[in-house]
Amino acid sequence: FELAEDGASFDGRWREDGDSSWSRWTGERGAAAESAAATFDGVWSSSYGPLRLAQRGNTVRDFYRMSDGRFANISGTVQGDRLEFRYDEQGTKGAGHFELAPGGNGFTGAWQADDGTEGDWTGARIAALPGRVWLVILEARGENSLADREYAYGTMLESYFARMQNVECRHRFFDDADSLTRVCSEIPFLPEPAVVVIASHGSEEGLAVGSRRISAGEIAAGFARADNVALLHFSSCLIMAGKLPADISKSLPAGISFPISGYTTSVDWGASAAAEFLYFDLILGRGLEPADAVKRLVALLPVAGNTAPADSPFEPLGIRLVSAGKAAQ
Repeated sequence: FELAEDGASFDGRWREDGDSSWSRWTGERGAAAESAAATFDGVWSSSYGPLRLAQRGNTVRDFYRMSDGRFANISGTVQGDRLEFRYDEQGTKGAGHFELAPGGNGFTGAWQADDGTEGDWTGARIAALPGRVWLVILEARGENSLADREYAYGTMLESYFARMQNVECRHRFFDDADSLTRVCSEIPFLPEPAVVVIASHGSEEGLAVGSRRISAGEIAAGFARADNVALLHFSSCLIMAGKLPADISKSLPAGISFPISGYTTSVDWGASAAAEFLYFDLILGRGLEPADAVKRLVALLPVAGNTAPADSPFEPLGIRLVSAGKAAQ
């Protein structure tokens, strides 16, 4: 298939194995998809990095991510299929324009810095798929030496949820606050909601990665623009035992808020893993909201809550969820 420049159709050829003759195969996007895409609103892959635009009426604003990981702001006004904008790359400023392609799935344009430097700027829409949700697993390595066998909790989650067609999994490792922030800064450019899991040693003061401590403020810095997060879950000990969730929420800018879950105890690895497979399945596979999933989880697996059956070999996990906006109160 060869995609047309405007992304609204394709032209191609096909043949059966062993057959020497080709037949034509063409296609066009449905009218509903074309109509829904006929604004600048959405997530774009552009010649200057991932770009997110929010269009309200004829006003557009939002941000893009530069090659060094920093964010740059962009804002402007739409007339017809043309966006005239200003941009600010934390020091370098300029202006430009985008022309929306027919069907709304691409744009062409140009930019000019205030110092006279200029260039072309093109982009292609990253379409959101109905019903799709991302499971983003951010993990700190648990091995301390060569004597420890290598393992990765995120790999297990990826394998389990690969069977769900609506779930898109990504698994990344981090080893300090900077690397955690760097990967979190990509989450706003996912066009669908994201459930984010941070797997690491933890305490009431924050994440423990080797000899380093990652504080509430440092955690919040990675999510400062991530308004598509449906849940942040800590697969870590004691994170929910103190005021860390409230401190994370207080450190987030206005307009960014999401539920936070985790444990109030020093959890057994096996018990917490079993609980989380069921917890995420309730959310990603059964469509439950996080707060309802916690209640159902404790009903199905009592050890996940604050009490355990008398004959349980595991201590209670003490799972706790703070609703969006509540942790900051």
